[in-house]
Amino acid sequence: MEDFFSGANSARGPVHASQGQLIDDNAIESVGDMETNTSLNQAETDDKRRAERLAKNRRLRQRQLATDPGPNGTHHIWKIKTAPSDSFLRRATTSSLENMMEHTAGERADLLGTLRILRELVEHRGLRPNSTHYKALILANTDAAGGSAKQVRLLLDEMVANNIPADSPTLHAALRVLAVHPDYLLRQHVLRMLRDRWLSLSPMGWHHIVVGLIRENQFEMALHTISLMEAKHIQLREWVFDLLIYSLCNVEEYDTILNLIKSRMEFGGDISPTLWFHLLDRASYAMHEPCVQYCWKERVQSGLINPSVGVCDQVLRITARSGNTDLANSVFKILKARSSPHSIDNYEALIDTYLAANDLENAIAVLCRLARTTYIVPESSTRSIMSYMISSNKLPEEYWDLLKSISKKSQLDIAPVAANLIFEYCAYRHQMLTATELLKDYHNLVPEGPDCETLNHCITGCSAVMETTDEQLLKQAKLAGWFLQEMIDLKIMPNQRTYEEIILWCISGMKYQEAYNYFMEMLDNKFDIAPEVAKKIRTMCYEIDDPWAKKLQTHTRLRKPFGKEIAWFDYRYGKQRDVRSNQAPVPITPVVYNPPPNYENKIKSERLRLRKEKEEREQAFRKEVEAEFYEPYWYDEKAHERRRLRKEKTEAGESS
Repeated sequence: MEDFFSGANSARGPVHASQGQLIDDNAIESVGDMETNTSLNQAETDDKRRAERLAKNRRLRQRQLATDPGPNGTHHIWKIKTAPSDSFLRRATTSSLENMMEHTAGERADLLGTLRILRELVEHRGLRPNSTHYKALILANTDAAGGSAKQVRLLLDEMVANNIPADSPTLHAALRVLAVHPDYLLRQHVLRMLRDRWLSLSPMGWHHIVVGLIRENQFEMALHTISLMEAKHIQLREWVFDLLIYSLCNVEEYDTILNLIKSRMEFGGDISPTLWFHLLDRASYAMHEPCVQYCWKERVQSGLINPSVGVCDQVLRITARSGNTDLANSVFKILKARSSPHSIDNYEALIDTYLAANDLENAIAVLCRLARTTYIVPESSTRSIMSYMISSNKLPEEYWDLLKSISKKSQLDIAPVAANLIFEYCAYRHQMLTATELLKDYHNLVPEGPDCETLNHCITGCSAVMETTDEQLLKQAKLAGWFLQEMIDLKIMPNQRTYEEIILWCISGMKYQEAYNYFMEMLDNKFDIAPEVAKKIRTMCYEIDDPWAKKLQTHTRLRKPFGKEIAWFDYRYGKQRDVRSNQAPVPITPVVYNPPPNYENKIKSERLRLRKEKEEREQAFRKEVEAEFYEPYWYDEKAHERRRLRKEKTEAGESS
């Protein structure tokens, strides 16, 4: 099999200079100036020469690292970033190879490099494999790409077959591999071997067991193992605790996470800011209020972490459900410290928070502050307060007195949008006489005075309670006329909704001519009518024997639009038929659908290409590992003895 790490492969064919520079360019001799009309063969020859020089310089560098001792008198050949070739390994000393084997197996987790070193030690130098070699080979299986639990099981079985006892470091190395490649059956087998040999489990062994259980999603067993560690006074390391919290966040076990965080904080354990922020983000997304409140109190209020705007918005959504006003006010303080203004969603969430806490007074105060900002308050921002007022079932006068108390306590001017809620509530309860009394006191509470929406609610209330009896009809007509006169006296310009309510009120009172006149005035003022109102007008004027009602019903802005599907097409046979008549199908040219061109997503294709190349490299690497690993070059005792005898015979022949 071709050597994977061999540096001599670069000299077998034309290799360009940019593909193999491992040392400084100053160490490479210049090829020489080439003539302008150099042939292709000459260029290939120059490339070969340059590649040979690169390989020669690389071999010189490896020889220097193998023979030159480090600052402490030890060789530092493990500083080579790639595994050396077989020729380099044969020139190195045995002690250097032993040191290099420990480094490649433990720190670098280089499985192929460890296999090449062991092959040199056992096959070419005749060393018998011992527990140290097996430990290094087991430890090298922590390589995420080439290692596996299956190879560890084979190595342990081979140690038993060769009568090599598995000591404590070897078994702990197996536990370390199983933390990377989990296998619960093999883990139990290793633990049983430790117990049978009366070997104690080291603190790192406990941590490797916990990590393996976490990777297998056996969180109950992992927590039980952690409790056993605490009983033995073994402190859980920070990186294992972080791994446990991250894994529990993925399965949304926030109650367990909260208990673990609290217990670790009580014992003075360290928790990284990154973990705090991740936990706050995931818990807020999962709407887990206890965990969010604990993280906010421990880290955000103390200023140790600064949450993002998205996290703050999500926390406000949580408080809108639970009514946690303290947490909501703390979020507003964090947002206020920033230069960006509060959004309408933030104010709405704070209003819902106070309503969930049964605090209508502060909810209306927040609505007034929202109205004083540069935002135009939409109707959706007041729906929660209106729903709360309806569910409370109190008199409108009580809410009006509440507005007065808010104005006196907080020295806050009541916004018209808050006062209009009382008139909308009066319209809902059909108490329009109360609305007239409150409208007279409107200027004393709101300095701006009533606006168009105020009188729209009043007119809506008049049309909603319209009765069939003449006495009640006259009473409501007088109320509607009084509100219209107030609009004229206050010089309030009507809007689209005002005209729509007046038209509906006139139609309900069978005043079709007045309704038509208001409708024409509405069109003259460049207002359009809503589709649902137009449908309601058509329904109310249907089968009414009145010329003005017919004009309203058949007006171009009010009549029912024609259907969009005038014709029916059968694309299979190329025929057309009018659905409103019984005419025969007319043959037409079939419509051919041409799909748009499929533009290739270059970014996506590039990612797929890189992913495919990575998978191919990993697959080739695994094949080479299996070829190196399962070749019985020193595992078989008889093959090892035959190679030793052959080597002695060869040396005896050369000496003679």
